[in-house]
Amino acid sequence: MALSSASSSSPPPYLLAFEGAAHTKAVRCVCTVETSHHCIPSSSNSSSTNPSSSISSFSPSSHTEIITGSLDKSIIVWSSISPDQKEPDVKENSSSQTEPQDKTSGATDRTPLQYKPRLHLTPHTDFVYCVAPCLSEKGTSFFSGSKDQRALRISLRDGHVLASYVGHEGPVNSLSEVSDPPLLVTGSWDGTARLWCIDTAECIRKLDQHKYAVTVLALHQPSMMITGSQDKTLRLWSSTGDSIKKTIPSAHDDIIRALDSLPSSFLSSSWPSSTSSGSSSSTGASQGDTTEREKTAAGFLSASNDQLVKAWSLDGTQLGEFEGHAAFVFDVKASHVRNGRIFTASDDCTCKVWKVALDEDSKQQEGHMNSRAGGGSHGKFLKGEVQQTILHAASVWQVAELPSGEIATACEDGKLRLWTVDEARALPLAERSKQLEEAKNVQEAAASKKESAIDLATLPDISQQATTRGKKDGEVKMFREGGMAVVYRWEQGSGTWMKIGEVVGAAKEKTFYEGDDYFEAGEYDHVFNVEIGEGGGAYKKLPFRQTDNPLVAAEKFCARECISKSCLEQITSFIRRNAGLTSTSSSRDMEGGGNFSSSSQSRGHAGSDFSSSSSSQSSYGGRRESLGSGKHFPLLQVITFAKGNYEAAGKKILQLNAELPPDSKERMSELEQQYFQDAIEKIKSPSFMKQEFRTCEIEVIFEKLARWPLNNSMPVMDIWRVMALHPLYHIVHKKTGDQGLSSDQVLKNSSKNVRLTAATVCTNFAVALSNKEEKEIRCKVIGLLRRIMESETDTDVFYRCLVALGTLIVNLPQPQQWVSLITKCKEYDVPAVLPPLNENVSTDGKVGDAAQDLLLLLE
Repeated sequence: MALSSASSSSPPPYLLAFEGAAHTKAVRCVCTVETSHHCIPSSSNSSSTNPSSSISSFSPSSHTEIITGSLDKSIIVWSSISPDQKEPDVKENSSSQTEPQDKTSGATDRTPLQYKPRLHLTPHTDFVYCVAPCLSEKGTSFFSGSKDQRALRISLRDGHVLASYVGHEGPVNSLSEVSDPPLLVTGSWDGTARLWCIDTAECIRKLDQHKYAVTVLALHQPSMMITGSQDKTLRLWSSTGDSIKKTIPSAHDDIIRALDSLPSSFLSSSWPSSTSSGSSSSTGASQGDTTEREKTAAGFLSASNDQLVKAWSLDGTQLGEFEGHAAFVFDVKASHVRNGRIFTASDDCTCKVWKVALDEDSKQQEGHMNSRAGGGSHGKFLKGEVQQTILHAASVWQVAELPSGEIATACEDGKLRLWTVDEARALPLAERSKQLEEAKNVQEAAASKKESAIDLATLPDISQQATTRGKKDGEVKMFREGGMAVVYRWEQGSGTWMKIGEVVGAAKEKTFYEGDDYFEAGEYDHVFNVEIGEGGGAYKKLPFRQTDNPLVAAEKFCARECISKSCLEQITSFIRRNAGLTSTSSSRDMEGGGNFSSSSQSRGHAGSDFSSSSSSQSSYGGRRESLGSGKHFPLLQVITFAKGNYEAAGKKILQLNAELPPDSKERMSELEQQYFQDAIEKIKSPSFMKQEFRTCEIEVIFEKLARWPLNNSMPVMDIWRVMALHPLYHIVHKKTGDQGLSSDQVLKNSSKNVRLTAATVCTNFAVALSNKEEKEIRCKVIGLLRRIMESETDTDVFYRCLVALGTLIVNLPQPQQWVSLITKCKEYDVPAVLPPLNENVSTDGKVGDAAQDLLLLLE
């Protein structure tokens, strides 16, 4: 595969100029910052009292520094150490960066780029997901965001933490800055964006309109804010987030990963159109123009897991759609040095360089865009063309552009790389060739793995080729010819399929799966053994066919095993990688919890929470202390009440209603009974989650039936239980009444289902309290569990209580709190209600095993 697909008239390609391997795990994020002279200590007195940082000597002449964050929990500030680099003033340095790049391609008086770590910081306690310069501080500090749920502002002089922004309930994965007034904007896996006062670290606004992970972008001119999310929605806000200007639902077909501003020059009428060849080696702008473009945006860009990059106007009109990646697109950046260039980073192990130009003459595209954007078109649409594909040996997480025109990439293999179009600043050819060869080997190995798993039965027969048209020029498709898979490429000009060659690879043996409520019985290409929990947890089967949608398979698995949907992308990535559906074998940290890390079958990274062994086994688990982790506890996900016979519950409610006195206020009228029956039909529907309930139906279910006598409440609770799963359930949330049930009414109830429900609620409390400072509540739940267990004889109820107790004891925010909690358990005499001292339950099976594990903890 060639390093660049550019033609002879194309601009010079980006060449490898630097590789930095100071991180020990994946480099997740990268940014550049223009540092001030006074913020950089001299090499003679460079010292730090910060215990979490180290400072190396360096040349203070460089004003552009590079910041990287990693899954090794560290942040590195990289500085140039070029020995012959003269110190210009900032203005001259910036101006020189806009000279045409083709003039430098043959230069001999410049040295290769050399960077080394100046600061090596560990201010976070978990993975570092994002870094960004603090623009209002003019190059004296920067921001970082982490899985530890904090954003920090850090001094560029000595690495000290200047401010800590605390309040998110999930990892901080996105950062941006509002200019007026100066505010930090953060996006998090908790489904919210927050605005903070930069100086005081006070949260001034919380935006909770999204679901799941949120990415943020603040524009300066005009002053506004954009948010995108895992819910596939884009929202356009006022600069301070006090009003929503527009919501764009289903802006992408999958998770929105990144946003960036679209410079005004991209829509300038004086800018070359898509038919112009224009060399990109020229920046095409003076420094003043560049500065103005940085400030003024004509729109924004979005990147998504649907493998697309899209361009949008400031009113939410879609201006362009750029297709070229073969996997998730993690990042997109518009160039502020070269007109009409954008850079993308992807899970397909590539960084792509795009030429984006106006396509004003395409009326067909104009109509297409108008229909998709709902009108409001400006009549100017953008067309994107891949000019260069830069191969890496692993996933590329982020890309950043230096003011001098070089680009930096953050890679899963733990390396920071810099790329330049100036051959005099590039690495020697031998080193560049070595990097390219390593990247090609990874691509070829993944392709070989995919070829070996081809199912001929799923391929269209060659007889269907004549009636099959390609979707775009260059599309590659396989057809079945006899017993072989043959690859063809679509030639748009001639409207024909051109044969490339035969696929060589052994047919993969099928594995039979017996089937369950979510996966049908039959033969599958893969049946993964997935361990729920770490270290001795139960193995669960995840069947998958090469033609299946990995996301759908992941959704089914999550639903079957009651795993949070926030883990969907994590599990999807695991399926894609182990089924050979992508060209990456890298570890992944996805929204919603632990990480995937392929081990002996591919390339492993220590410290991940989700590991895949050579037998295609994997384990899933969230963060836990090693203390007491075992087969039965701690539980990592809450237990939901998703199943039930709602038709029977509805009939029972109507029967009980008929038994109420005719003059009873609790009795449903004929009209209310009709409302109730209409609601039951919606609950029974396969599309229940999409059903809309009328106010009259909600009032009957949650107000009328709430007044029923306690002895009639069980079928009512069954209906409430399923309604709690509906997305619109928030409309019925009400303040809890002053009157509740006596604990004896629950704990000593003759119905096993009631007692099991009580034990399940305690178990979910235990999961919710995981790693939180709530000692008093923990003690209350322990006391309640002890009361249940002292008289309980049912093994299912008793076992659930054991799991709840173990989860409460093991999942602690601070390991030293374990001693005080064990002391409290002994005060409650918990060992006395455990087998074998408690003879009400059998010591056989899982109850006996879990009880023994718990007794060991209490010793």
